[in-house]
Amino acid sequence: MEVLTTGEKIKRARIYNGLTLKDISSDIISISKLSGIENNKIMPEDKIIKYLSSRLNLSEDFIKEDISNQLLNNYSKLLNSRKSKNYVEDIKYNLNYAINCEEYPIAFKFMHLLIEYYINGDKINKAENDLAEYYDLLTKANSEENNIIYYLDLGTYLYKYQEYNQAVKCFINVKNNVDNKKNCSIYYKACYYTIMAYFKLNKESEFMDTIGELKSIAAIDNCRECRGEIYSLLAVLYYERSKEKYEEYKNKAFDYFINGLSTMTEPINFGMIMMKFKNKEEGLHILTKAYSVYNKEDKKGFTAFSIRLLSLFIDNGLYNEAEEIMEETINSAIYLNDDYYIEKAYFYKAIILGEKGDTDSKELYMNLSLDSLEKTGSSRDIYNRYLLIGKMYHDSKKYQDSINYFNLALKLRGKL
Repeated sequence: MEVLTTGEKIKRARIYNGLTLKDISSDIISISKLSGIENNKIMPEDKIIKYLSSRLNLSEDFIKEDISNQLLNNYSKLLNSRKSKNYVEDIKYNLNYAINCEEYPIAFKFMHLLIEYYINGDKINKAENDLAEYYDLLTKANSEENNIIYYLDLGTYLYKYQEYNQAVKCFINVKNNVDNKKNCSIYYKACYYTIMAYFKLNKESEFMDTIGELKSIAAIDNCRECRGEIYSLLAVLYYERSKEKYEEYKNKAFDYFINGLSTMTEPINFGMIMMKFKNKEEGLHILTKAYSVYNKEDKKGFTAFSIRLLSLFIDNGLYNEAEEIMEETINSAIYLNDDYYIEKAYFYKAIILGEKGDTDSKELYMNLSLDSLEKTGSSRDIYNRYLLIGKMYHDSKKYQDSINYFNLALKLRGKL
């Protein structure tokens, strides 16, 4: 993943082969000229590259490959290695190198990968730290394509940050500037998040109008990865219009989900939308069916799905349904040894126990969740949890414990 200048390649190869400048010098290249090349003060001519290629066992193409091509090759590699251990470090290395070399269009590409990684991984606080530089790179590498990518990322960030009205403005900007046939997945993503933002804002008419836009892209061949979610949203559209169409699209959506052709968010959002806008029982049926058919061999996917489902059940007061999947979710999170999922599972367990009136057990699991949150959460997340636990102890009339947590929150507040 390293990027090297022509001089650095030659110098490293010379040292690796145990050769001095004098050993390499000849009537073709002097010691001083070779030194100048190695220190990037002189660019070698083709005949010198040919000579050095032979002496140092390097290909001529490798020596000639410039910084731009190396960065672009690294970008292509990163696109295909999103789960690699050093993914973020490799992005930052190439990003900084590109900026230092004023390769701004390439730097923009790396910044997009970084922001996308943070947003998709729910690391919103980290994305926030880089947004100003992201916009700066857009101004230095402005193009129609980059504008679409930037506003799609910004809209997604704002959506995750719960700034839904501002997010919609970004997504409308994207939809107005992208060809829905050539860039189906981008157009769909803008439509999808617009739909979900209207859902969060409880704007049902705008929500339904935007779903109508999806009918035009459901059959486009290069939009296959979106079809599962499109089918579920079209099912919502037809729920009160045509029972036959509703069942058709619902079944298509589940076929995509069961066969691993759509993401875990598709049935969750499908059920959630049905519960809120159409029929609560039908929405619950969709969610419980999705849980029952999920491939439990996919431990991480199943755990993430279960956590999302727990959150949805609890937000809708479905505590019995949440309790039914609670223990399996906790066991799956512990199996993964993932503090993020463990924290969420313990926290939801505490909420359920509190609803059942088991105050002592609620306090136990709330503190267990805090232990994990302090390892994985942002300062604001931890601050809010201190306040919540302080209130919990206050309500239980354990005033000294309550004061302790409120004091922790006050200490942390100054750092926010």
